[in-house]
Amino acid sequence: MPWSAVELVHLKFMSSFELTSVRSLFYVDPNEWSVAHVRLWLQWAVRQFNLVGLRLNDWNITGKQLCQLSLSDFHSKVPYDPGDLFWTHLELLRKCKFVGELLLRTVGKIRQG
Repeated sequence: MPWSAVELVHLKFMSSFELTSVRSLFYVDPNEWSVAHVRLWLQWAVRQFNLVGLRLNDWNITGKQLCQLSLSDFHSKVPYDPGDLFWTHLELLRKCKFVGELLLRTVGKIRQG
């Protein structure tokens, strides 16, 4: 079955994160992340999305709190997000858990094959 557009966008932006997260024993569901998981994800995102102006102290939050951020709350933490690309990434993380599970299965097949 071909992947949907959402899955392909998610794969493009998540492929290196998923591989890193598997190695770091991240939970697939970001609602289950600890403060340390959120910080690791943020450090990855700063490099991946070329984010500037973020203060790490603003991100002392759990995955559950991360997933509950409103767009307004997010913009107060991320002053520069051209085209809301990082926001879209977060939306995909919290709303498309099935994609993460699909990617984990794909990563497993790649490692086996």
